[in-house]
Amino acid sequence: MLISFGEIKEDREGWPCRAFRWTFQAGRDRLGFIHQHHLGGEWRDSHTLVYSIFLMEEWSWGMDHFWWDGPHCILGLGRIRIQWFRDGCRKCNGEE
Repeated sequence: MLISFGEIKEDREGWPCRAFRWTFQAGRDRLGFIHQHHLGGEWRDSHTLVYSIFLMEEWSWGMDHFWWDGPHCILGLGRIRIQWFRDGCRKCNGEE
């Protein structure tokens, strides 16, 4: 299931995306709010602007912080991951 919210058109020169939007997604392996960009005629999920719960194959316990196309704060509870976006996270930004 995917529910989308209002689109924001991209009109900055040189940007490859045509628009952005927030979605609420519910599926077999995730539930949450995911930011999307419109590129090449299709909507694609962001990997950074995410507030969601994921079900993963691997087990993980505790907090994880890393920077990959933006900050990622993730709490591992076995196979369940809870991810949120926090732009000012010092650990994700490598400041701690």
